[in-house]
Amino acid sequence: MVIWKRRDNMKRKPRNLCRSIKKQKIPKHYVYKGFLGTINYSMNDRCFFGKIDKISDVVSYEADNLNYLEEAFQEAVDDYILIKEML
Repeated sequence: MVIWKRRDNMKRKPRNLCRSIKKQKIPKHYVYKGFLGTINYSMNDRCFFGKIDKISDVVSYEADNLNYLEEAFQEAVDDYILIKEML
C-alpha cells in the first residue's frame, strides 16, 4: 500500500531559501499516535518530505514548510489508520 500526501499552501520563494532553512530549528522526527515520521529536505524540489517509519507499508508526505509538513504527517497517519481498519 502506498499513500502520498502533499501540502502546498505556501508560494515558493527561491531566493534565500537555503538560509531560511538553516535558521529554522528542524526537529529530528515527528511522533503522532505512536507513529514515527521522518523529516527531510530536497534542495532540487525545494520542499520538505518524509515517510512514516517502522511500518511495512510505504506512506510518504511532503510540504513547502515544516508547519505544513507536520500537518501532512498527521493526515497521512490518520489516513493510514483508517485504511488499515478497513482492510
